[in-house]
Amino acid sequence: MATSGKITGIAYKNGAANSDYTFWADWVRNKKSDANNTSNITVYLRIKNTAYADGAYNLDKKPTVSLKVNGAAKTPAIKIIDTRENAVSTFATWTGDVSHNLDGSLTCPIVASFTHYGSNSLSSGSLSGNAKLDAIPRASAVSLGNDSVVMGKALVINIDRKSSAFTHTLRYVFG
Repeated sequence: MATSGKITGIAYKNGAANSDYTFWADWVRNKKSDANNTSNITVYLRIKNTAYADGAYNLDKKPTVSLKVNGAAKTPAIKIIDTRENAVSTFATWTGDVSHNLDGSLTCPIVASFTHYGSNSLSSGSLSGNAKLDAIPRASAVSLGNDSVVMGKALVINIDRKSSAFTHTLRYVFG
């Protein structure tokens, strides 16, 4: 489990896998909400030309990008791809909330692809993988510290609070 990670993909030149380019997604958890059982994450789609130091750039137009996070289609902010001087080009980003499972865990699938029309050196790319986020604490555990409950005697109630943000109200009745 983590608060950030990387998913590696494949870049294509004229429809064929091309090792001159490295295509990947970086993801980071910005914050979490214990109350809502959600995480706010940002996904960055990045590419780098590893073969050419100069002249390897793609300023034709913005790519067409498809992005799914946790099974839902997202609309990322898209920029022009520019890999001159072996620079890392962050060409698409998305930030939003994802819901965790009832137990607080989350393995979040990220699927992305792009098509770069009009480029002589880069035509497309695709990736698929999972972001495994740190779990969000869920229900606290409550137990009695006494073997039995006796009227007039002190009763100890233990609460294993899973998060310092949690508050609890305890009620007990007789009869």
